[in-house]
Amino acid sequence: GEGRTPVGRPHEGAYLVIDGAVDPDRFAEAVRILVAKTDPLRTILERRDPVPVAHALEDITVDLTVYDVSGEEYPEERAYDILDREQEAPLPLFDAPLFRVSLVSVSEQRW
Repeated sequence: GEGRTPVGRPHEGAYLVIDGAVDPDRFAEAVRILVAKTDPLRTILERRDPVPVAHALEDITVDLTVYDVSGEEYPEERAYDILDREQEAPLPLFDAPLFRVSLVSVSEQRW
C-alpha cells in the first residue's frame, strides 16, 4: 500500500493504506503478537531520580482504536484528518507504551 509520514511533528508517526478487507479483531491480535515478540515496543520510561529509566516490560497492553468513516461524504479526507489528529496528540511520557495503533475503515476494501 501507500503511506505517508508527516514532517515537522513533535513525534514521529506513519500510516499505511491497506487495500483489501481487514478484520479488526485479527489485526488487534497481530499487533498483540508483534508487541509480545518485540522488546522495543514494550519499552516504557519510568520516573527515577535523577533521570528517567527505560526498560522493556514482560507484558504490556496496547489498545487498538478503530474508526469507521465509510459513511462519510469524503471518507479518505476524514481518515487522514483522524490520523493527523492522532499523530498530533501527545503520548504519555511515563509508564505507558510510547506508541499508539489505530485502524480507520474508509470502505470494506480500504483501510
